[in-house]
Amino acid sequence: MRISFDCREKSSGFFSTTTYIEVITSVVFSEEELAIIAKHRLKNQVVMDRDPDAKSVDAYKRNPDHLQALVDAGDWQLTIAKLMKGADTYICRAPASAKLYQAELTEKLKALKSYIAASVETPQPATIEL
Repeated sequence: MRISFDCREKSSGFFSTTTYIEVITSVVFSEEELAIIAKHRLKNQVVMDRDPDAKSVDAYKRNPDHLQALVDAGDWQLTIAKLMKGADTYICRAPASAKLYQAELTEKLKALKSYIAASVETPQPATIEL
C-alpha cells in the first residue's frame, strides 16, 4: 500500500472569500492487497468515520437538517471502495486542522494495512489457559 498526501490552499466565494485547505489522499493497493480485499469482500469496510468537511458545513449552515441527513446516510465515511476509485479530497478550515486530519488518517491507514495483512490466513487453532 502506497499513500500520498497533497495539501492545497483554495479560495471560495465571490464577495467574501473564504480560504480552505484541501487534503488530497491517494492510496495505491498492491495486487496482493487487492486480491485479499476482493476475496474477503472488504470494499465497504469503513477506514474512517469523518465529520462533514469545512466547505460543506459552511454551505449547509442554513439547512443543518440536510447536512445531518448526509451524515446519517454515511456520505462522509471513508471506505476502501472510495480509496480504490481514486484520490479522496477532504476540506479543512485551517492548516492545523489539515495536519491533524492527515495524522489521524495516517494512523487509520496503518491499521487498515494491518487488517488486510491479518486477513491473509485463517487463525490457527489455539488453547489458552487463563
